[in-house]
Amino acid sequence: MPKPPFDGIVRERRAVKAAMSMLLPILVGQAIVGGQGPASPGSSELAGYYNPRREITFSGVVSGKTKGKTPGFAEGMSIMVKTGRNQREVELGPTWYVGRQSAAINLGDRVKVTGVPLRVGRQQVILARRIMRGRNILALRDASGLPYWNARRTTRVAVTGNGAAQQLNNRFEGTISSSNTFMVDGEQYAGYVVDTANGPMNFAVAPTWYWRNQPTTLRIGDTVTLFGNGGATRIGNVTLVNSIGYNGGTIVLRNNGVPVYGGFYRGG
Repeated sequence: MPKPPFDGIVRERRAVKAAMSMLLPILVGQAIVGGQGPASPGSSELAGYYNPRREITFSGVVSGKTKGKTPGFAEGMSIMVKTGRNQREVELGPTWYVGRQSAAINLGDRVKVTGVPLRVGRQQVILARRIMRGRNILALRDASGLPYWNARRTTRVAVTGNGAAQQLNNRFEGTISSSNTFMVDGEQYAGYVVDTANGPMNFAVAPTWYWRNQPTTLRIGDTVTLFGNGGATRIGNVTLVNSIGYNGGTIVLRNNGVPVYGGFYRGG
């Protein structure tokens, strides 16, 4: 009996599906936890892969470290964690972000991983939200699973408690008149000169290595709201901002005063 005319289409779709099953492990390290720079996909398209309700926590010893790159995507970094007789692949994030953190994860380190398992074909990987090494914590995502290497949040982030009053006291509104760089504690920060009601003011937003990888571009003439989530810090004539309200969303640079690009910090 001759095969139906759509059989070729069915077989083609199966071939594409099989190819994607081999490609997705790479994309897990690139698109899902990959960089958010100009050549990288936004996290919003794949945000559904991280479901906080499916989070698991496990401990083990780091037995391997890998990097992977697909043309057009940022290079991603992952580690292998040995738990008893099993090994789990843990996706950390883009190399440009993970590699800049103050404390590296090394082979032989005993770590505690919190993340969401994702099955790709027959392979399971863990999308990490945080890695604990002793009392040190490498924070990679916020509680909802959004990555810290992308500072953009599509809705305004509310500040509650004492931070709310501090936010009001440190709120600045104005129009960007120029871009600039500033030295903060010996590190170069990207920043802007903003025309406010009090006149032109200098604002440092984030280290240049972090800011240049962000998908959001602020331009001269943009109207912005800059405020402190826990209080802005003034260094000479430069104000170090914590968050920027822009175009209906928020660019979050610090979480309760802790830089989202800061890497390891001391846990409780």
